[in-house]
Amino acid sequence: MEEDGAADVRELVEDTETVRGGVDVADQLCVVGRTGEGGGAREDAHCRGCDEQPQHECESPDPCSVAPFGARSHSPHLHLPAWPARERSVTAPASQVACIPGFTVTIGEIPTLVPTLRRGRPEGAISPLVGRADEVVRLELALGELKEGRPRLLEIVGEPGIGKTRLLDELCLRADRAGLTTLRARAAQAEQSVPFAPFVTALDDHVAGAADRCREELSEAAVGELGAIFGSLGDLGAVSPHQAAPERFHAHRAVRALLELLARKEALVLALDDLHWADDASLELIAHLLRNPPRGPVLIAFARRPGVLEGRPRDALDAAVREGELWRLEPGPLAAEHARTLLGALGRSLAEAARREAGGNPFYLEQLAAHPAALMPTTATAGASESDLPASVGAALGAEIESLGGATRLALHGAAVAGDPFEPELAAQAAELDRSTLLDALEIALDHDLVQPDEDARRLGFRHPIVRRAIYADAPPGWRLDAHRRVAAALAARGASPLAQAHHVARSARVGDGAAVALLRAAAEAARVSAPASAAHWYGEALRLLGDRADDRLELLAPMATALAAAGDFAGAQAALEQGLRSWPTDPGGGRTRLVAECAACERLLGRHAEATARLGTELERVGDAGSADGVALLVGLTVDAFYTGDWPQARELAARAHAGAEALDDRAMLAATSALMAVTSQFTSPASESLAHLDAGLELADALPDAACAERAEAIQCLCMAAYFLGRFPESAAQADRFLRIAKATGQGSAINTPRFGRSMALVELGRIAEALEDAETALDAARLTDNPFATHNALLVVCHAATHAGELDLALAAAGEIETLAAGLEANTMTAGGAWIRAEALLECGLRERCEAPLRSSLAGPAPVAPFVRTRSLELLVACALERGDHAEAAELAGTIERQAHGRPLGEALGRRAWGAVLLARGDAPGAVAAAREAIAGLEEIGAALEAERSRILLGRALAAGGERQAAIRQLETARERLAEFGAHRDREGAERELRRLGARFGRPGAATRDGGVGALTAREREVAELVATGRTNKQVGAALFVSDKAVEKHLSSVYAKLGIPGRGALGAALADDR
Repeated sequence: MEEDGAADVRELVEDTETVRGGVDVADQLCVVGRTGEGGGAREDAHCRGCDEQPQHECESPDPCSVAPFGARSHSPHLHLPAWPARERSVTAPASQVACIPGFTVTIGEIPTLVPTLRRGRPEGAISPLVGRADEVVRLELALGELKEGRPRLLEIVGEPGIGKTRLLDELCLRADRAGLTTLRARAAQAEQSVPFAPFVTALDDHVAGAADRCREELSEAAVGELGAIFGSLGDLGAVSPHQAAPERFHAHRAVRALLELLARKEALVLALDDLHWADDASLELIAHLLRNPPRGPVLIAFARRPGVLEGRPRDALDAAVREGELWRLEPGPLAAEHARTLLGALGRSLAEAARREAGGNPFYLEQLAAHPAALMPTTATAGASESDLPASVGAALGAEIESLGGATRLALHGAAVAGDPFEPELAAQAAELDRSTLLDALEIALDHDLVQPDEDARRLGFRHPIVRRAIYADAPPGWRLDAHRRVAAALAARGASPLAQAHHVARSARVGDGAAVALLRAAAEAARVSAPASAAHWYGEALRLLGDRADDRLELLAPMATALAAAGDFAGAQAALEQGLRSWPTDPGGGRTRLVAECAACERLLGRHAEATARLGTELERVGDAGSADGVALLVGLTVDAFYTGDWPQARELAARAHAGAEALDDRAMLAATSALMAVTSQFTSPASESLAHLDAGLELADALPDAACAERAEAIQCLCMAAYFLGRFPESAAQADRFLRIAKATGQGSAINTPRFGRSMALVELGRIAEALEDAETALDAARLTDNPFATHNALLVVCHAATHAGELDLALAAAGEIETLAAGLEANTMTAGGAWIRAEALLECGLRERCEAPLRSSLAGPAPVAPFVRTRSLELLVACALERGDHAEAAELAGTIERQAHGRPLGEALGRRAWGAVLLARGDAPGAVAAAREAIAGLEEIGAALEAERSRILLGRALAAGGERQAAIRQLETARERLAEFGAHRDREGAERELRRLGARFGRPGAATRDGGVGALTAREREVAELVATGRTNKQVGAALFVSDKAVEKHLSSVYAKLGIPGRGALGAALADDR
């Protein structure tokens, strides 16, 4: 029970309606120190703002460093002892006082109490916040954005003990006072290989009540992903619908959609502490949320140590800070006056010594204030063996631990083994204590503030990770080994998953323990899809315990390499495969060549083509027979390396040898692959007819093969997809990519999915399926960013840039173009980097930045990497446009002539050459010639299915007809182009047609009005989904969350729906869909 005076003050503060500086008076109550013994105000208690005693008026501009934003310069303050609501009186150090602006109140003694085992950290249990006024301002600003409905990402970075957790406490305290939903968790060192551990801890209990909303408002796929992550949603689906590790970004999208759903009801604060110990799946999720912040009032705040995170997580954090998406707070050492506040009643000399020793670190200061004897020379080197601590701080921790009774110290040893936070039951098992003894010991530990209640009501946590490490180090090493074994046994007895047991098994098992190896392998398999880096870690631990048994090592090294590759660690995967090759038995059979090919593929992805070529060549010599199945497979790999490095004569020769070998073997799947390679490599040295004949042969072979046969030679379909695209056969390219994706997903070949997805997206752009292409491209980019492979990211960005340019999303296109340029600069020049120059130049030209695109285009054509004919044609056509914009008709004519001469009978090249020549003729004033050239281009492009380029050519035809005085004919062509481009989602090109119509004075309505007969049947599957949801009254944001796509994607789909149905807007959707039914 509160004493009467405390109740009076609470009522006064909570009931007042007075607001000062835009902040409620109730929010201005701040704990700035500690009360005296027994809860009364000690005479030596003082105010940090003016160093005065309680019950006085203070004019200090900064009387209390935890005062809310806007309250630093308020009117005189009355300083009173604070009343944290606790349940048991204890002795507290001097100098805790509270300030209430503008009030004069007299109260009696107020007891200070400590929490019992209860959920959460009560406000009064939070230590004073000193010297962090600037950081508090940023916290208030972040909460202000949240209250206005905007998302915010915030990180706190600092050394151990600097006060990161305390700032998170302050954020959550203020959010709680504002009535916001606040969810907290901290990553645990013992849970670094448990996928999504901190997110599950923070969200699981809260989302249990949202199962019905998830089912109603999210897509079936998203619900399945969430059910696989959160135990409380397990009844929604316990298995991810995406069983390939590279597809794990679907889980990230699902969590993002969940956060948005939860925030629709009430603004949400998600605070994650100790992110440096988070598992890989959580770090990947954080990186995804940084690139794709939740829409709506969601504040995600996390704290971490500097210099711990590496690779993709660190890069994502730094990029988000540069782009302003992430606010970074970096609290430094406390100033001298603030340090003195934490040192309390220490004498001047001891306080100065403590300040020098602690270096302004709040945790160190508090530790030394509580144990000043550690500052004495005779004790400064004793105590906890924390090598990164100042000696006196280590001594203070050691003294604190040694002062405990035997049972309490043993209980804390058990708790440190069990983890941080820890379950008391597991701590009891580790320490071999009965429940009653353990609880008594934990009560003492709570009194000493060594442990505290965790956000999870079932667990406790140490006051600070440094404390836990010191207590862990205090336990004898042999005892720790046995304690981990006891915890593992306890977890096994309760039926815990292999992942939950793995940490303790790895810490306690002996080399040669077959049961431990089996459990760690099971843990790796459980993490394979959602957290491949964790899976690789557990495979590695299993290998360590396995010892030197070579045959068994091979069974672990291969899946370990696959997991590393899926996590984007191609160097690690290559190293694991190297180990496998060294462990290979004397008999060379049993798949050694495939292992070599996989090792070379990793080297290829790392850009180490020379090493890959040397490896494959050495293996080919060992195999001896280039006409064998292994020999042909090696020749295919060598051809691919020669293709990427631009050694076209060598690539052509190798492809021919592989093709001859496949024919001799009558391996139809391999023959399809070698036919595709012949088609690609011959385009540089042979007539187009030869390349197209090889392509047709490969397509015919592949179409005759069942999916099961293609699954064994998946590279055949990949090669066909690539060959069809480069030869301008876009429908066939898209069809082969669709087939590959279907086979790869069905057979678990997820690591190979991204390459054909890239090819499919590029083909879809040419086919006029822009929205679908952009959605596919963003999916490919999400998957690529899960790797450390800049080449894959570069390729995914190419199609994002290409699709976004034609969709009219020029900001996105420009951003992608900039990142492409950055990545290409760090890559070895190859076919793809040379080919990417035209896509980047296309975006720059559409944005009116001709001067930035012309020189790079010319450089790419003249550079060391050879350029494919298809890419050369596109690049030259862009240079024609640049020359015409500069008014240099002669250069434009020369370039257009070059396109036509180099077409070599290739239908796409010939059609684009005619279009380029038509543009030159129009600029010269030859309207009839331009009309004829444009018509020829349209016919050629329509014949090969290049729908987008055909309609872009139709705009040229309209311009030429208008220039020749045929106004009505021009309007008809431009209207047709406008309608079709609107259907395609090519809004940038549609706008070009509309500009020409306006020049002719033509009036036009909403795109699609002329094609209403297409009806609902003309909608794509995704457009139909969007239309159905919008017709039920959902907003674009709700539709995006339900279908797992961005708001912009929904807008693009709706624009296409309106055009196809010929309706003015969403209000007419219901009737249009009802008519169709």
